[in-house]
Amino acid sequence: MASQKNLVYLQNKETGEVYHTRKNKKLVERKLKYKKYSRKLKKHAWFEEVKKLVKLKKSAPKKKVKAAKEKPKTQKKENSPK
Repeated sequence: MASQKNLVYLQNKETGEVYHTRKNKKLVERKLKYKKYSRKLKKHAWFEEVKKLVKLKKSAPKKKVKAAKEKPKTQKKENSPK
């Protein structure tokens, strides 16, 4: 089984999506930065190496206010004798 020490995470700052890959820490001193496909953006975007996975704060979901549906008022027909 491969060592988990080499495992690094690549995260997109816009969407929070994550890829993981291995890094040779003896040869590569800089942070990795790859252009990978983002499913949420549906295009290629930059993914940067992160130490810890950070969940992006999502804005509070807007509550849908249902408008009260008004039933059309039907006029009662008056029975008038002919």
